[in-house]
Amino acid sequence: MVLCRHNSYNPFGKAIMEKAQQYFTFEEAAEYLRVSKATMYRWTHNYNLHYIKVGRVSRISKKDIDDFMQSPEFRM
Repeated sequence: MVLCRHNSYNPFGKAIMEKAQQYFTFEEAAEYLRVSKATMYRWTHNYNLHYIKVGRVSRISKKDIDDFMQSPEFRM
């Protein structure tokens, strides 16, 4: 199957874009939560906030961020 560059011709384009928008870089996640990037790094290492590596870039899922913010582990 050949996928076109234009989403208007690609029936899967919208689903692919929605899935891609569910992941943030550390900078985007920090902006989303209104904290510094250093705080994001600290949370991933000290409080086990999960992230994945895509090439040389780390990504954090929006669902993991939202779950972490609601977890008792985050409550300080």
